Amino acid sequence: MPDLKHERILQRATALCFVETFLRPIDHLSSADLILPSCDVFRAERQPGENLDRGGIMIQARRPANPVEMDITVLGLEFKAITLQTCRGILNLIALYRRPLQSPTRFLSLLRQLIPAIDRTIPTIIVGDFNINLIESPEHPILTLMDDYGFHQMVAEPTTDSQSLLGHAYTDIPVPKISITVQDCYYSDHDIVSLSMLT
Repeated sequence: MPDLKHERILQRATALCFVETFLRPIDHLSSADLILPSCDVFRAERQPGENLDRGGIMIQARRPANPVEMDITVLGLEFKAITLQTCRGILNLIALYRRPLQSPTRFLSLLRQLIPAIDRTIPTIIVGDFNINLIESPEHPILTLMDDYGFHQMVAEPTTDSQSLLGHAYTDIPVPKISITVQDCYYSDHDIVSLSMLT
């Protein structure tokens, strides 16, 4: 966590999404453990018996953005969903993680439950480690599914040290109004994927 605090791109963020936190439900985070000052934290950890050595979702969002957790449950899908205020108005932000052992077919079925539960009158961003390599599978069915719901996938370059594209970012926000960067970091084999709303 100290290394993350020195990343300037993270310090400027309104919200940060983390997957594979490895946190357990009993793990407490103090304000000193958080990257963003004056932020609310939204977490989803695996429960006992669910292979606790991996997984875990966390969103840190600045309090001035008025983040509110969405009341959505999809059994079998690891995610956390919030709404928050941005420079362009209210935004839905969803962070999720697909376990490598979870079949893509099952995962897509769970997405079909999640997306209709989201208020689609609000612009939406869905990010996370999908463990689907879009460089090897540039026509993967997930792209068709997300397109059917009006989402486009913004990441166009590798997001890991092994040159795979596992970190996806889907949004229904028009491309001219949002930008994306992928930045390498030395403390993880996954890169930082940063999305910026353009004013």
